[in-house]
Amino acid sequence: MRQQLKEFPDIKVTLKFVEGPAGQELVNHGKATEGIVVGATSHDTFSRLLIGSVSHYVVVHAECPVIVVKQKGKE
Repeated sequence: MRQQLKEFPDIKVTLKFVEGPAGQELVNHGKATEGIVVGATSHDTFSRLLIGSVSHYVVVHAECPVIVVKQKGKE
């Protein structure tokens, strides 16, 4: 991840490790941010039609902008 962050020096990224339901924690911590970036993976053909449950929760409940990034090679 450090290499990717070096490519975008003007973007401030904060990494936190917390315990709790992932979607709820992302939304709670997102209240003090300008945006949330969350990944989405799909494990089978059906789930490729949908974004993951955590990603979906964050998109629906977050008060800030959310970007969902699909895992590379999972098209």
